[in-house]
Amino acid sequence: MLIDTERAKRRLVESGVSEEQAGAHLDVLRMVSEQSREELATKQDLERLEQEIDRRFAKLRSELKQDIEGLRSELKQDIEGLRSERQAELRALQTTMYRTAVAAVTFLSVLMALFRFL
Repeated sequence: MLIDTERAKRRLVESGVSEEQAGAHLDVLRMVSEQSREELATKQDLERLEQEIDRRFAKLRSELKQDIEGLRSELKQDIEGLRSERQAELRALQTTMYRTAVAAVTFLSVLMALFRFL
């Protein structure tokens, strides 16, 4: 921002500000203007910032992928464990049902044999 300091000083003096105060105001304005220019981001600054953001997102993406893969693996193991447990329970139930059926048939056979003799 370019400032015509002589013109600005003249306007301040015309509005009732002393010449010394007008000079002080302009010095402050110059310092703020220079500081603002120094704080402006350059295209290179923005490119570096964009690269840093891209790098951080890539790192986060990679970490999330690893976490998801780990969770998938754990989930598969849990599912396989549950499947094995349920299959074992099913086999035990089938065995119990078979034994119960054999016992029932045996019991009925014994009853039928008893009724024949009676």
